[in-house]
Amino acid sequence: MVKKLAKAKFEIVRFAPKKGISGFHDALRRNVDEYFAETGLSPYRNRRMVWKTVAMLALYLVPFIAIVAGVYKVSPILFYLSWFLMAAGTVGIGC
Repeated sequence: MVKKLAKAKFEIVRFAPKKGISGFHDALRRNVDEYFAETGLSPYRNRRMVWKTVAMLALYLVPFIAIVAGVYKVSPILFYLSWFLMAAGTVGIGC
């Protein structure tokens, strides 16, 4: 059985050429570029996104630092609440 697999010839998978084949991708790219040109927004970032990123990182890091520092030794409820906040921050960050 092993010798059969060793001698077997496998076909090489080849992908279609990129130019002209992907009509959906080209149309999507064109529509997205038109949207950002019409609205005057940057496709990379804006203030709202920067604040959201800062908030999500803080939602993760502040409880983490508090747990490591031992702030929540007094109350287990606060400890588990901080775990929940860290989970929400992780989901918001996208990890």
